[in-house]
Amino acid sequence: MAKIKLEEFLKRKTLIVGDVATGKTKLTAFIVKEMIKEVMNKEITIIDMAPERKGKIGGKIKDFINVEKTRYLTCDILGPRINAKNIEDMYRIAEMNKRNIESLIEIYEKEPTKILIINDLTIYLHRGNVEKLLKIINISETFIGNAYKGKFFQNGIYKDFNERERRLLEIVEKIMNSIIHLF
Repeated sequence: MAKIKLEEFLKRKTLIVGDVATGKTKLTAFIVKEMIKEVMNKEITIIDMAPERKGKIGGKIKDFINVEKTRYLTCDILGPRINAKNIEDMYRIAEMNKRNIESLIEIYEKEPTKILIINDLTIYLHRGNVEKLLKIINISETFIGNAYKGKFFQNGIYKDFNERERRLLEIVEKIMNSIIHLF
């Protein structure tokens, strides 16, 4: 990876978007690794909303870097589109993810840090409340997140699911200082 300039990220809101397997989590982890070297570790909270890696889909930040020096929050997450047996199951999984993730959001709300990192925030957007997400993003002084935005899941059975994800992601994008597109 190329050398990054931390000043391009500190005190800003940055979103990394891309399709499946474009390196969103890897880039996010690389930025966090550089931040750990330069800032006080107790100032960094990582909320890892990504499912465990399944083929080329998913993957946690801890798969790329040592997160022991940060406040690392994660929970059981399943990729709804790749684990569901049918549409009803997909929504059931998304609802379970939402409940699990909201417990992490509450932890951050009660004890925020200056830097907030969110891996795979689109997992929460499947069923979650975008206002809750915007609130914790705005609480942070520095925010770096990543999100799925692509064509991999364009199958017709996902139409409504994808539409909600796309629409809510556009709301999140509006409050960002910068968006990095990976292709």
